[in-house]
Amino acid sequence: MGNPIVDSLVSEGVPFWACEACAKGRDVGEHNFLPNAEMAGMGLYVQAVADFDRSMSF
Repeated sequence: MGNPIVDSLVSEGVPFWACEACAKGRDVGEHNFLPNAEMAGMGLYVQAVADFDRSMSF
């Protein structure tokens, strides 16, 4: 994959979310996802911010 931080997170099983709208505009999908990635809509992001006290974005 190339990025040591991302590689470490993937190896630890950390889930990654790809914004559906952003991914569609960039030809990102299951055919080129990281192993722990899934599509996520805005509702999931908003719920996560409400549920958790920390998040990361790249």
